[in-house]
Amino acid sequence: MALLLFLFIVPGAIAQTYDVYYVLSVQSSSISPSTVYPGGEVNVTVTVKNNSYSAAAEDVNFTLLLSEGMSPVKTSSFEERIESKAQKTLLFSLKTGESIRSGTYKLSLRMEYYRDGKLVTQTEYIDLAVSDIQRLNVRDVSLSDYSPHQGDVVTVRAFIENAGSLEARNVTSEISKVSSSDFGNFIVLSDAVQSLGSISPADSREVLFQLMPTEKVTPGVYSFQLDANCLDCGLREIEKFSFRVFGRPEPIFSGIDYSVTGSTVKKIFQGSMFSLSVQLDNIGEEKAKAVEVIIETDESLVGAKESYVGNIDEDDSGTALFDLQVLADAQPGDHQIKIVVEYLDEFDSKQLMENEFSVYVNEVPPESPIGLLVLVIIILVILYFLIKMVFRQLAMRKM
Repeated sequence: MALLLFLFIVPGAIAQTYDVYYVLSVQSSSISPSTVYPGGEVNVTVTVKNNSYSAAAEDVNFTLLLSEGMSPVKTSSFEERIESKAQKTLLFSLKTGESIRSGTYKLSLRMEYYRDGKLVTQTEYIDLAVSDIQRLNVRDVSLSDYSPHQGDVVTVRAFIENAGSLEARNVTSEISKVSSSDFGNFIVLSDAVQSLGSISPADSREVLFQLMPTEKVTPGVYSFQLDANCLDCGLREIEKFSFRVFGRPEPIFSGIDYSVTGSTVKKIFQGSMFSLSVQLDNIGEEKAKAVEVIIETDESLVGAKESYVGNIDEDDSGTALFDLQVLADAQPGDHQIKIVVEYLDEFDSKQLMENEFSVYVNEVPPESPIGLLVLVIIILVILYFLIKMVFRQLAMRKM
C-alpha cells in the first residue's frame, strides 16, 4: 500500500518542482495563401498551448513583429486567461510589400503574460516564405479625348509595369472592346497587339493605341480594355476604361413660307396681315436643344419676332410661326427678313445659323371711278324713292 502511494504522489511532487517557467509555446502555425507573393495579403493562424501542469497564463498580450518590407493589418491579440494544458488559436494578417525580395522570413510572436503574479515575456518564431512572381500591372491609362465625335481619333496611353520580382519576358499588350469579339464600327489605327520585349523588375514601358469611331457608331458610352501578358505570367492583367462618343445636331432650313390672313391669294399689300412659317429639320446624330428662332425686319413689318421651338430630336423637325402686319405707309417693294436660329449643341454650347427671306409688299390700288359712280347712282336712286314717298304722303293728307 505504501508503495502504491509513493508511485502516485512522488511523480506529482516532482512535476510541481520542475514545472516549466515559460508556460506558453506555439503548437502549430499555418500561412494562407499557401504561396505568398510580393504585394499580397497574408493570414497567419497560430495555435498556442499552455504547457504548465498547474499555472495559468493571465492577461496575455500577443504581438506579431514583422520583417522589413511588410506592413501590419492585424498583428495583435489579447486573451484574459489561458488555463494549464489549454490551447488558443489566434489569427493575424499582414501585407507583403511590392518590392520585397523572395526568401524565408522569421516573424516574431511576442507573448507577455502573468504567471503566478509575475510578468513573463517570451518570443516564439514563425517562418514565412515569400516566392518569386511574374506579374505585370497596367497603370496610368489616359485618353487624349474622353468625349470624341464620330470621326475623331482617340489616343490611348498607358504604362505596362513589371510588378514582380523576376524579369518579364516577351511582354505584350493588347487593346480590345469589352464584351465583343471585334471592334464593331471602331477603327484601330495602331496595332491592336504590341510587343514590348522583356521588362526588368520595377521597370515599365509606355504603350500607345489609336481608335477612331466611324460615322456608323451610334452616339453613346463604349468600354474598352488594355491587357498585359508575358511568356511566364500565369494571368493577364486587365484595365478597363470608357468614353462617350458624340454625334452633332445639324438643324437645316427645310422650308420658309407665308400665307396672307383672310385671303387665298399670296399677295401682300400695305396694311396686310400675314403669317410667316419657318420649318427646321435636324439631320444630325444628336438632339438640338432649346431651339429658338428670331427674325429681324425693318420697321414697316410689326409683330412678335421670337418663337421658341424647344428640342428637335435627330431625324425630327420643328416649326416656328410669326404673325406679322405690314404698316399702311410701308414702302412698296421687297422687304428683307433675316432669320436667326439659336440652339444648344451636344455640349450645351450655343450655336447660331442664319438665313434670309424676302416678301414683296404691293401698293394698295386706288379706288375705281366706276365703283364710285355706281355708288353715287345708288345713293340718288335711294333719295328719289324717299322724296317720292314724302310727296305721296303729303298729297294723301290734302285729300
